[in-house]
Amino acid sequence: HIFSALADTPQLNATHLLIAGSGESQYERSLQHLCEQLGIAKRVHFLGFLKDAEKRQVLLGSDLYVLPSASENFGISVLEALNAGLPSLVSTGVALHDLVARESLGGVIDLDAPSANLGDSIALLLNNPEGLEKMATKARIYTQEHYSWDSIATGLNALYTRVVKAN
Repeated sequence: HIFSALADTPQLNATHLLIAGSGESQYERSLQHLCEQLGIAKRVHFLGFLKDAEKRQVLLGSDLYVLPSASENFGISVLEALNAGLPSLVSTGVALHDLVARESLGGVIDLDAPSANLGDSIALLLNNPEGLEKMATKARIYTQEHYSWDSIATGLNALYTRVVKAN
């Protein structure tokens, strides 16, 4: 759990966590209460639902994107973060974890592994600013080359051309 990681990892004592998105109000209150119990409420900021420009601003102002999900069928938020030049730490439950690992765009953690420690994984990345900057640059370039509308349109055009020529 990311809240426990923030509370239990001394290297993260000055780290702030921004939570974007909204959910059922009772669940949100329970998360806020948990943060109070763990003594991290002043370092956890619930931003609610963010529209495009607000979301982009938050991503650009952050150091690391973390998605420790047990199951994420794709992870569009990971691509949004990478496109903003934000290295990402994702769990193996996130479908894009192979991409993050293969292209060195952040880190991957297997939350089911006995040695998995989310706090240490976050701290390891945050305490390497030069490495984060390299990952940020690679992330921007990679997403522009492979996930921009221009690159998608070019790929679709090439696919359609091959299909038409084959028939």
